[in-house]
This record gives sequence, C-alpha cells and structure tokens, in this order.
Amino acid sequence: MDIDSSLKLVTALIVSIFYIPLLLILAKQMKSKRGRKYFYNAILSILSRESDNDKAVEQIHIIFKKLSERNSYINKEYKNTADFCEDLLCRVESYGSKRFKGLYNLEYSNENIDRLVELIKIMKERQPFSSVSSKYGNLLNMIKHAFDTNNNDLGVNNLKQMADDIEVLESTIQSQNKRNQLSIIVSIVGVILTIVFGALSVIQMLSDSAS
Repeated sequence: MDIDSSLKLVTALIVSIFYIPLLLILAKQMKSKRGRKYFYNAILSILSRESDNDKAVEQIHIIFKKLSERNSYINKEYKNTADFCEDLLCRVESYGSKRFKGLYNLEYSNENIDRLVELIKIMKERQPFSSVSSKYGNLLNMIKHAFDTNNNDLGVNNLKQMADDIEVLESTIQSQNKRNQLSIIVSIVGVILTIVFGALSVIQMLSDSAS
C-alpha cells in the first residue's frame, strides 16, 4: 500500500467516525420532530373541534399515551401530558408564529394558545404531583390528604418518610457527582491515549509503505 492509498484510507476512517454519529443524531432529531408534529397537529384538531375543556383534556391524554407507545423518546423526554403541552406552549411563544409554522407547517392562533393554557391548568389541578416519580407523588398526595382531613399523625409520618428519602437522594447525588468527575478524567485520558496511539499507528503505517 502506497502513501496515497494510506492517506485515503485514514481519511475515509476519519470521515466515517465523524459522520456516522452525526447521521444517527440527525435521524433521532428528525424522528423526535415528527413525533412532536403529530402531537401538535392532534392538539390543534382537538382545540378546534371540542369546546368542552374536560373532554379536550381526556382526548389529549389519549393522544399522548398512544404517541408514547409508538415513540420511546417521548417517555424519556416528557414526564406527562402536561409537560408535553408546556413544551408546545414554550415553542409556540418563543419561536414566533412564522418560525413555528415553517418548522411544523402548523399555526396556533392567540385563541388556541389561551385555550391550551387553560387545559394545562386543568391537567395540573387534577394531577398536581405528576411531574415527580410515583413514589414521591404518592407521598405528596398522602401529605395533601393529611392536610385536607386534619390528620396530623398521618402528615407527620409522611413528612418524616419524605425527609429520610431526601437524605438518601442527596447522598446518592453526591456519590454520583464524585463518580462523574472520575469518569470525566478517565474519558479525557482515554481520548488522549487513543489520539496518541492512533497517530503513532498512522506514522508507522506510512513509514512501512514508504520503505
């Protein structure tokens, strides 16, 4: 193998290493955008067709559930229906109508946005602790129930349980931060060694080809 062939091979490998992950990232982003567009279009249709807020909320929950089953990224990115709707609201308001329409080929009027805010409020009133895990959500619901029923013993016991869980969680976070710092150092050293040994291999290959 001559020097030109070796350089072409090295270039091809470098291009492959760079572009394959890039293509995978782009494909994932396109899939995410397509899933969001389906949801945004469904909500727009529900807002235009259903005047009853309670029925509209139920239909939006159904759409979110089905999209979550078909697109695994939705479960990873959004905690619940209200979270997905809040993301839609944020994009509509921050992008502006022109950019949002260009990205999703959809247009939300001021009336649609105001109605969406009302629906999000209803979702949060029905499930005020849905943004946290089921474990902590149940604890918070028990504490709320204790306040509503004036059950002091129940409230105190659940507060103690939550305090214990928070203590464990903080300890876990601290341990994870230490592990992350060590992982970063190991990764940096690994990248440096990979570059060094890769460069040495290329130099050796070019030397062997030239001799």
